[in-house]
Amino acid sequence: MSNPIVRKRLLSVSLSFAAFWAGTASAQELVQASFTQTQAGTGATLYQQNCATCHLLDLQGSFEAPALAGNNFTSNWSNRGVAELLDLIRRTMPPQAPASLVDADYAALVAHLLNSNNIAPGSQSLSFSSTAVAFISSGANAVQQQPPRLPVPGRAGTMPTPSARSSVPEVATIYRSERALTRSLEALPGFRNVTTAELIDPAAADWTYWRRTPQSQGFTPLTQINTDNVKSLSLAWVWGMGPGRSQPAPLVRDGIIFIPNFGNVVQALNGRDGTLLWEYRRQFPKGGRQGGHLRTLAMWEDMIYVATTDAHLVALDARTGAVRWDVEIADSSLGYSNTSGPIVANGKVINGITGCGRFYEESCFITGHDARSGEELWRT
Repeated sequence: MSNPIVRKRLLSVSLSFAAFWAGTASAQELVQASFTQTQAGTGATLYQQNCATCHLLDLQGSFEAPALAGNNFTSNWSNRGVAELLDLIRRTMPPQAPASLVDADYAALVAHLLNSNNIAPGSQSLSFSSTAVAFISSGANAVQQQPPRLPVPGRAGTMPTPSARSSVPEVATIYRSERALTRSLEALPGFRNVTTAELIDPAAADWTYWRRTPQSQGFTPLTQINTDNVKSLSLAWVWGMGPGRSQPAPLVRDGIIFIPNFGNVVQALNGRDGTLLWEYRRQFPKGGRQGGHLRTLAMWEDMIYVATTDAHLVALDARTGAVRWDVEIADSSLGYSNTSGPIVANGKVINGITGCGRFYEESCFITGHDARSGEELWRT
């Protein structure tokens, strides 16, 4: 037979717990993050300068850069703290220089994202101390806020292994152009010009074309490394690429590696020990779109060709990295850009510009240029 005193105590405990839970649920009621119209306007400008190259002007994303507007984005961040979103963007963006903006700028960027996803501005500014959520899912006003998703421990970035490469010479020749700066640390007087015949059929130790040949075979005839000795390979040297999304396809000529970096940087390295020989850095106008990733380069005769993020085509001196010519293909302020590099055929540089997703009469196109002067010969 049950004890009425025990039952009364259990009922009392149950009621107390229910009251506590109700109070907790009420305390956890979600609040939509607030921001001002001024923050959203500032964020729109910052987004165009720092984010649009990868995430696009309409925030729909491209390749590995996810969309920052629409159902996928809002669903992913529903009922999650806006402070978590702010922290994530500050730790990882922009890719070439994470945490390089001030907190007020990151707050403005997130305000722009919220505004672009139909959250109206208010009177309270957005800050890193906010306890509100980025988005409230439909009918979830009484649902508890999701806990932050903590990052995997580790150190971001790719730095050279200590003592794994030769010291960079300290004396450099500086070449300046309207939109770039080149540091030539060690000239390459022994560099042999690359002929059209060598592009078609390169020497076994050279890689003078994207995927090595115009047939894109991606095959090397070298036989020194084989299935028997590959297990004995060990690290020779390490070169730290520039920070950011890295998808390079280097070229090799006479033991010199020509490699593109994120941020529109091209470097020539000694393939034997990793010593930097010269470095070209694109300089972007203040307030305009900043550099994104480069995938490939092209070479012919004594020039290296690079298609830049700001919709230019540039020829560099293979021996020094100095600019030989620089031509504008399209107006980058209209959304045109380059990611994949050009190819060379019969003394012509052929380049396909981005913009195929633009629903305009003139969207993406291919141009052919004189390889010696950069003069545009045709467009289709």
